[in-house]
Amino acid sequence: MSGFNRKFFTTIQPLAIRIKNKKQIFNTISSLFTENSF
Repeated sequence: MSGFNRKFFTTIQPLAIRIKNKKQIFNTISSLFTENSF
């Protein structure tokens, strides 16, 4: 069970980091657009 959990987390962690980075990029882009539109 512990081995499975380790495998699960090692596959999920990079995905979560990638999603977080995408979110940050999207937030920065959206903030830039809102700043330019006004």
